Amino acid sequence: MSWETFDTDGDGYAETLFEDADGDGYYEAIHMDTDLDGDVEVSTYDTDLDGNFDTVYADQDGDGFQESVFYDTNDDGLIDSSTIDQNGDGIAESSSADLNGDGYLETTFYDTDGDGYMESVSQDANGDGVYETNLVDTNGDGVYDANARPDESVGPGRHQPVPIVGEDLGDALAGMNRPDDGVYDGW
Repeated sequence: MSWETFDTDGDGYAETLFEDADGDGYYEAIHMDTDLDGDVEVSTYDTDLDGNFDTVYADQDGDGFQESVFYDTNDDGLIDSSTIDQNGDGIAESSSADLNGDGYLETTFYDTDGDGYMESVSQDANGDGVYETNLVDTNGDGVYDANARPDESVGPGRHQPVPIVGEDLGDALAGMNRPDDGVYDGW
């Protein structure tokens, strides 16, 4: 294993470490201290050893724990999915995915109670930054059986579950908000 370090600000401490784990002359990992506090905030890895960095671990809140992981599973240079473990317990509270390959993580799954099971999913199908579809597994049976829609009766920013009858997740995500009529078909 070999390491190459860079001290970009001349203070005697390396801000970037390049790691050649197998000694073949190619870096498999890069570790960076992006805020110059002495802790590594970002680590990138070439997990499949093809010369392309495909996994990024990031400490986004500066607590010393890299709670966010980003993946480029097809080596196109775009993030395909991500997971966030905000509290550091090893269980992701959310996971996002680019299901259509456009480079935008439009679908996010949430573990709302920390049990390792994603109880809800939201999708921004048109990429405008607003989730049009919000599905919830209200009874824990593994089937998203309610569409959560904004409802002022439960408070601003909160959602009220609305039953989805006879639809699985794929059907619900594909047809909840058809662009031609603007009506949520699952309601």
